[in-house]
Amino acid sequence: MKVKTVAATTNKTERPFSANNLDQLAKTAPGVPVTVDFDPDQVIGKIISAKVVNGELEIIADIKNIDLTDQYIVPGYRLPNYDSVTFGLTRDPVDLSVSKAEEL
Repeated sequence: MKVKTVAATTNKTERPFSANNLDQLAKTAPGVPVTVDFDPDQVIGKIISAKVVNGELEIIADIKNIDLTDQYIVPGYRLPNYDSVTFGLTRDPVDLSVSKAEEL
């Protein structure tokens, strides 16, 4: 199933992203796996597209049919460049300004 969400923002959080960080995440996100809580043994799909709109990283992912109740998809990345390496489906995002994943 295809889902859409805001995965990261520039809002002031414990570890805020800069606009450049979001641009790099968006550039490197397509094709990156989506996992359950960042567990590499639980790949459930991949990122189809990503773009930055008004300080928010919007993603579309193609994932297995699962219950999305109170679920978020957030990035895992490699420092210092903020290259996307995975996205995790989680109930506990660090940035509470991200949106819950919703089916398209």
